[in-house]
Amino acid sequence: MRTLLLSIFLFAMCLTATAQEAHMFGFKGGVTFSNFTDDAEGDALTDFHVGFSAGEFRLANHLMLEVEAFYNREGSVDPEDEDLKIKLDNIHIPLTFKYYATQGFWLGAGPFVDINIGATIEGNGEEVDVKDDFKSSTYGAGLGVGYEFGDFLIQAKYNLGMSDVFESNGAFGEFDSKKNSFMLSIGYRLIKSY
Repeated sequence: MRTLLLSIFLFAMCLTATAQEAHMFGFKGGVTFSNFTDDAEGDALTDFHVGFSAGEFRLANHLMLEVEAFYNREGSVDPEDEDLKIKLDNIHIPLTFKYYATQGFWLGAGPFVDINIGATIEGNGEEVDVKDDFKSSTYGAGLGVGYEFGDFLIQAKYNLGMSDVFESNGAFGEFDSKKNSFMLSIGYRLIKSY
């Protein structure tokens, strides 16, 4: 599966290199609602993400490919103790194939990779580093919708995790769990060309 995902990323990068035109560089940020699945499922963690769009590349008349990168915090909350939280710090890199149905309105889908840059368990005023108990990277697929007006935009994306998040030899090795998230973002374009 990792080979397939890597192939999709390489294919997308080749497409962007040969695309007829590129436009839109800007910043995005917003709120992230996330949780683990199966063995480690808890209550949803509400946190934030911030990042940028590296550009949109035209593939066909109404079809664009957008490359983004975010700092994104995900995790879950213990349902029996709301002060006990698992927080994952990720670099979230989605490739979104966007179909512009009308002027400004788009529907999109595509793969993503999350790179683990930190993980903690927090509770009762203490914080424990558990980064090594989580995989160094995970992957999945995202679905999104958005609307652009002038230099501003709003978008919503659901990210479906497709790989296990826990290291098999770590403290949570007996858990079989993935992570899912919903990201609601606003953004501003700094550079725009058509």
